Amino acid sequence: MQKVRDGFMFRSLETERTRNTLAEGRSVLIVGLRRIGKTWLMGEVGARLENSGREVIWLDVQDLPEPGHFYLELLGALPKGWRERLISAIAHTRTMPTRLLNGIREHIGKFSVAGQGAEFRQGLADYAGPLSSAIEEIIAQGGPLPILVIDELPFFLENLLERGYPAEEIRRLLATLRSWREKGLPMLIGGSISLEHLLESIQVPRTVLGGLKPIRVHPFTLDEARQFLLAQASEHARTMLDEASCDLILEHIPDHIPFLLRVVLDNFHAVHVQKELEAFLANDVLPEIHRSFFTQFDERLSLRFDESEQQMVKRLLDYLCKTGEASLTDFENLPLPHPGKLGAVLAKMQLDDFVMETPQMRYRFSLELLRRWWCGRRGIKA
Repeated sequence: MQKVRDGFMFRSLETERTRNTLAEGRSVLIVGLRRIGKTWLMGEVGARLENSGREVIWLDVQDLPEPGHFYLELLGALPKGWRERLISAIAHTRTMPTRLLNGIREHIGKFSVAGQGAEFRQGLADYAGPLSSAIEEIIAQGGPLPILVIDELPFFLENLLERGYPAEEIRRLLATLRSWREKGLPMLIGGSISLEHLLESIQVPRTVLGGLKPIRVHPFTLDEARQFLLAQASEHARTMLDEASCDLILEHIPDHIPFLLRVVLDNFHAVHVQKELEAFLANDVLPEIHRSFFTQFDERLSLRFDESEQQMVKRLLDYLCKTGEASLTDFENLPLPHPGKLGAVLAKMQLDDFVMETPQMRYRFSLELLRRWWCGRRGIKA
């Protein structure tokens, strides 16, 4: 059995591909469904790089509300050797107000992002161009470059949209990151399988993702999921969890995603017979998964789709409940409200992980548990 290292197991192929790509000076975009373990993988890769002596800049942008916060966090995370070089490079451009330059000097001298107000953050956003040029100048100076890790990028972009920032602001930010990559700064970015759909929906060209090699994180295999449950149970002294119990759990949790398996473990208590375990899964685990995971789909449906689009989403998902998979032609043959919006609605459904496209260009639910949940609440036999 593979050793559990801070809970990290398997993903050896993705880990090595990511690490090797970064070691070559190239950049990686980690993609996959939400909660599938992208952050987990990025943390493992980053830790291995740091252990080998590589400098890593860590940014978690999930909760950042505006572009100025991004640049503020970046300044606070810069390696010590970059800080004075950055001040010198900015001063050399002579395009930034002295007050803002002094604020940056004070800010990075404290090695902290605390205590900076809205005016300073707005100044960073307004003068992102000179700041970006200064960073490019440092990159061009050569020498060992750190790896910039940006986790939860799609959430940050969604935050900006929800706060009313125009698509041009997002394009500009992503173009800045692309420019740094082109100059030679390697990046590891946590994305999603629907990031391109997000950009398409706001008419931002996909070229802003240039220079990123996509590496996809897949669910565990059945055997990996079983080993994960047993290893985690052993780590936490849950000795009642044996292989037979694991197999029964995995019959009820067919999507082998670490987050969902952890819900089982977090709620686990000693059971001695199959009926007790089945009752535990039905009464404790699945309701908790519904509360902690699937209610977000209700929120997305009500917040991100207008009334006519919601009716179309329900019709499409109901159809998938009955058929399992469907082609675009299958959907086009359905009696849909506003059929001209089908393409746009499908793109949004992929963006929000309701459905995914198979290699055969067919649509299905992104998760089997999501299909069961939707069918159950709609009264359709799964």
